Amino acid sequence: TLARDYAKEQGYSFVGPVRMRFEGIPDLTTGTFRIRSGVIRGHTVEAGEVRQPVSDLPRAPGAQFYGRPRLVVAGSAPGTGLEAGSTYDLQTPVTLLGRGTDCDLRLVDPGVSRHHAELRVEDDQVVLVDLGSTNGTLVNGQPVRRVMLTDGTNVTLGRTSLVFRQDTGYRQDAGYRQDTAY
Repeated sequence: TLARDYAKEQGYSFVGPVRMRFEGIPDLTTGTFRIRSGVIRGHTVEAGEVRQPVSDLPRAPGAQFYGRPRLVVAGSAPGTGLEAGSTYDLQTPVTLLGRGTDCDLRLVDPGVSRHHAELRVEDDQVVLVDLGSTNGTLVNGQPVRRVMLTDGTNVTLGRTSLVFRQDTGYRQDAGYRQDTAY
């Protein structure tokens, strides 16, 4: 309860339930504590809705999303492990972005929260949702909570800049032709 109250005062949010365990350790003196924290991947509750971890969501083998949605690294701070020009294709209906080791696209950037944002594929559109990150998410320089992305949209998380790309082309199911971009 104390951890939840403190987090609420500071405007923090937890990515799942909070559990604490106390253990006596012989090599520590009385009154000294060692704290270890971590995130355990599992089901979470968001706005009263139970969500499965991304890896648990079904994905048809070999299937691709319309327009091959992807993120291209435009720039990042040194030491983030991302090189400008590298591409990350969206492979699942929900892609988790953040600093946490359980994220689909891990951004080792101190300005990025452990679970910073999600990209959700909804009816051939990709929607970016900020997950209550500490520093927020910028789209084309503006802070956002939820926004539909279009080809060429600039997304900034911490000091990392990404460009959303989605090809356009012929859609047989819709029976019309759009301009093609490659």
